[in-house]
Amino acid sequence: MLVYTFDVIVVGGGHGGCEAAHAAAKMGCKTLLLSMSLDSVGVMSCNPSIGGLAKGQIAREIDALGGLMGKVIDRSMIHFRMLNRSKGAAVQAPRAQADKKLYQLLVKHEIEKTPGLVLAQGQVDEILVDDNKVIGVRVKEGVEYRSSTTILTTGTFLKGLMHLGTTMIGAGRAGEPSSNLPDCFHKLGLKTGRLKTGTPPRVLSSSLDYSKLTAQPSETPQPFSYWNSKIERPLVDCHIGYTNTDTHDIILNNLELSPMYSGQIQGVGPRYCPSIEDKVNRFKDKNRHQLFFEPEGINTEEVYVNGISTSLPPEVQDKFLKTVPGMEKVQIMRFGYAIEYDFIPPYQTSVTLMSKHIPGLFFAGQINGTSGYEEAASQGLVAGVNAALYVKNKEPFIMSRSDSLIGVLLDDLTTKELDEPYRMFTSRAEYRLLLRHDNADRRLYDYAYKYNLITNEQYEQVKNKIDNIASLKLRFDKKHVDGKSLRHHLRVNSNTINDVIRIGELNRNDLPNEETLQQFDIDTKYEGYLKRQEDEIVKHKRVEGKTLSPLNDYSQFNELRIESRQKLNKFKPATLGQASRISGVNPVDISILMVLLKKGSIK
Repeated sequence: MLVYTFDVIVVGGGHGGCEAAHAAAKMGCKTLLLSMSLDSVGVMSCNPSIGGLAKGQIAREIDALGGLMGKVIDRSMIHFRMLNRSKGAAVQAPRAQADKKLYQLLVKHEIEKTPGLVLAQGQVDEILVDDNKVIGVRVKEGVEYRSSTTILTTGTFLKGLMHLGTTMIGAGRAGEPSSNLPDCFHKLGLKTGRLKTGTPPRVLSSSLDYSKLTAQPSETPQPFSYWNSKIERPLVDCHIGYTNTDTHDIILNNLELSPMYSGQIQGVGPRYCPSIEDKVNRFKDKNRHQLFFEPEGINTEEVYVNGISTSLPPEVQDKFLKTVPGMEKVQIMRFGYAIEYDFIPPYQTSVTLMSKHIPGLFFAGQINGTSGYEEAASQGLVAGVNAALYVKNKEPFIMSRSDSLIGVLLDDLTTKELDEPYRMFTSRAEYRLLLRHDNADRRLYDYAYKYNLITNEQYEQVKNKIDNIASLKLRFDKKHVDGKSLRHHLRVNSNTINDVIRIGELNRNDLPNEETLQQFDIDTKYEGYLKRQEDEIVKHKRVEGKTLSPLNDYSQFNELRIESRQKLNKFKPATLGQASRISGVNPVDISILMVLLKKGSIK
């Protein structure tokens, strides 16, 4: 048998796999990215967009850490909006529609030209383990790839089962076969669960009557990438439409044909992204639901109909879509469908994304029970860095709830029971005012530089921005108008940074660029709130910093409640802070753990 040897192997060429392989290679590891099909590397399987609420912040954090997502969407976007523009800075988020084929090709090309990174086609059918440590993978094509680290980013392919009415097709994505790797997991002692997601129909643009839809023009695009100053792309409109009571009647009259309602689907779907069947059935008081018509690219007529995910039979989909104003003559190019797939409940995984039971085996993306490109990509990047550090026998990269939304995501995954696909929301982050989309570079540049994920020039660029913001603070404190400093004038909500520049009669040519000015503006206006959150972080670090050994057996401590003992042994928290966030572990239990730590009864 042909055998190849690598430092890091990544299985799966989706958003998580590409970021994982790219990060590991940038850290100097000889890396292999294995994909079932090289034509699917970087593919946007569902919505052709990047960003959105919380997701936009994560996309920019990925970029600040030297990832691919930000710079690729900048080169492929066809529509841009800043969500929540009228609200506070903490909840504003960029979102861009992509030319999805261009996005995919750009990602693949970035992978192909990354030094030290090999891209190969192959379907993994076995994880090779020796002495309870991963040593590589075997593919159906009869080749072995050896490595001390393997990252699994398998998406919805693990025993994937597509549902379209009563029709069931074994697939991880339309037209691509599913994987039986879960059989291998069970032999290795890993537990699996079952989840479900869905996708809406894609329709022919020329079959729509746009006069009955409301145009949603693109805003002036802003770069996702901190290393890019402007967007030069052709932009298109999206459109908004609505279902109606006729649509709902057809859906309700055919609910028994929906695999979600017939009992055919066993997996749990996301509450926050319900199918149109769920929306109509659960919200019967609503006489319409909003739909977004999103072009899939510049050189295609295919349109993604956001908001109408469904797994009803094709004939029912055709019937109810034609009741929507503007869709009376719609031609469906791809029918919507639901897909069930296996995942590995992430209590079996540490916050570094390495298996707690099989050293060297990492998981990232939907295999951990998450949904979304951004969530997958961020996990892939972290897993790639940690796999490289594992190879180099160095301390792992651990992101915290106080430095990033990625840190919040990883902490949530490894401390909470997962009963549905996990999606990030800003409301999950207790320090969200600090974790904005505009300042991800300032928060994460030290990590990125430490792990060789950004260049010296990029590092200096962020340092200069930080220095410029500090200089602006001193300058605006020093200059007074009407007896008050310019920073005081800026803190008055009605004053913009441009207002204060005019009030202070400052020369715009002597000031930093617009992005730096806007960050200084936010820092100044929210100064009191930011200081309060920073003080809370310092306070909580006293508990967060107390580590717990994974070898602790909590079942022997009768001082703890039975539920607490069970949960602590299940999750094996790495810190006292993590233990405090496990459902079923209460403040009294934490106090007892602190006493046991002081006594040396646990480590």
